[in-house]
Amino acid sequence: MIVSSTALRPDATSLESGTERFSRAESVGEGTSTRRPRAGRLRTVAALRRQRGFLGDIRYVATAAFGVRRTRRELAVLEATQVTRQAERDRYLVTLGRTAVITDGFDHAALAPVREQLVTVEEERAQHAGAVVAAEQEQQRVTRDREERAKQYTADLAAVDAELAELTRRGEPLAKEQASVTRRAADLRDALRRLDEKIADVNSQLVSPKPSKKDPAEIQAELATLKADRESVKRDEPALAAELDGLSPRLAAIDAKKTESTKRRVELVKAEEDDKRRAEELLVAIGAKRKVMDRASNDAETLRDKIMYELAEHLYVDRPEELAAQLSPIDAIDVELGSAERRIMELREILSSVDKWKFVRGVLYLAGMLAAIGAIVWFALWVFV
Repeated sequence: MIVSSTALRPDATSLESGTERFSRAESVGEGTSTRRPRAGRLRTVAALRRQRGFLGDIRYVATAAFGVRRTRRELAVLEATQVTRQAERDRYLVTLGRTAVITDGFDHAALAPVREQLVTVEEERAQHAGAVVAAEQEQQRVTRDREERAKQYTADLAAVDAELAELTRRGEPLAKEQASVTRRAADLRDALRRLDEKIADVNSQLVSPKPSKKDPAEIQAELATLKADRESVKRDEPALAAELDGLSPRLAAIDAKKTESTKRRVELVKAEEDDKRRAEELLVAIGAKRKVMDRASNDAETLRDKIMYELAEHLYVDRPEELAAQLSPIDAIDVELGSAERRIMELREILSSVDKWKFVRGVLYLAGMLAAIGAIVWFALWVFV
C-alpha cells in the first residue's frame, strides 16, 4: 500500500497506473506553454505506506516485501519500454529530416548546409556501396571458377584412375605369364645343372685310377644317355628365352605408362590442392576488403542519419507548419516518454525509501509472535496429551 499525500494528484505513489500524463508543454519548457503557470509546490516523495506502532511494523513487512517486488517488476518493464520508445522517436526524427530534405518547396535556414553535407556523404556511400557490390561479384566469380575447376579435376582424376585400372588389368595376365615362363626357365636351369653334375660324376668314373664296379661300356652308355637328356632339355631353352624376350617389352611398356599415369595423378592432386588454397586465400582477401567497404558504407549511412537527426532536432524546435503531420507522432512519443520517466522516478524513490529498520523490527515481531504461539501450542500438548 502507498501513501497519498497530495490533493492535486489522487495517489502520486501508487503502484497502479495513476501517474499524471506528461504534456508536451512541460517537455519543451514554460515558454511554449499557453496555460497560465500554477503556484509552485514541492512534490511529495513517493514511498511505501507506513503506520506507526507494533502493528504498523508487522504490516510493513508484507507491504515492503510485495511492494518492492511489484515496483521492481514495473520498473523493469518501463525501462525496457523507454528504450523502445526512444528508438522509435529517433526513427521518426530521421524520417522528419529526410522528409524535409526531399520535400519540394520547403525552405529552412538549416537545409542549405545539410544538403551540401548530404551530397558529399551520398557520393562516398555510393562509392563504398559500389565497391561492396564489386567485391561480392568478385567473390561469386572466384567461387564459380573454383567450382568449375574442381569439377574438371574430378573428371581428370577419374580418367587417370580409369587408365591406371585398365593398365593394371592388361598387365596382370602378362605378369602371370612372365612369372610362369621365368619359373619354367629356372626349372630348366636346375635340370641342366643336375645333368651336368651327373655327367661330371660319370666322367670321373671313367678317368678314375680305381677300378669301378661298372663295366666301362655301361659307363659310356650311361654317359651318352645323360648327354642326350641334356641336349633334349637344352632344346627348350631358346623357346623360353624367346617367350621372355617377347613378354618383357610389353610389360615394360605397360609399366612405363603406369608410371606416367601415376606421375600425372600426383601432379593433378598437387595442382588441385594449390588451386584450392589460392582460391581460399583470395576469398579471404576479398572478404576482408568487402568488410572494410561494407563498414565504410554503414558508417556513411550512419553519418547521413546523424545529419538527418540533427536537422530534425532543429525542425522540431522551430515546428514548421508544413511538417505538422511528421511532428505529431514525435509529440505523442514525447508525452509517453515524459509520463513514463516521471513514473520511473517515482518507482526509484519507492525503492530507495524502504525503511530497513522498520522492516527488521517487523520481522523480529513476527518471529517473536510465531515463537510464542509455538511455545503455547507445545505447552498445551505437553499438559493435556
